[in-house]
Amino acid sequence: MGDGQYTSYHAATLLDKARESYNVYHLHIKQTYAGSMQETMDGWKQLLGDHLIVLENHEEVSTVIPEIIADVTHEESVATGTPSVSKTKIIL
Repeated sequence: MGDGQYTSYHAATLLDKARESYNVYHLHIKQTYAGSMQETMDGWKQLLGDHLIVLENHEEVSTVIPEIIADVTHEESVATGTPSVSKTKIIL
């Protein structure tokens, strides 16, 4: 977009940058063609490790997101000794 110097970034570099400010997760839904492919899941697993959440179908999303938020805010509260819900940003 316009003139200037551009840099190509590897996905892991961008992920590390996002992790500086956010708890990054990927909800992988297996009910699609690409979602059912093991190589697709393996690629996400390599990037995200335990932050890859594999779901059988889209109907699980509404229950999994609050669970992730509760886990993250609890871990942050334990680590800091203060409630962290007010500091939680959710980007979908």
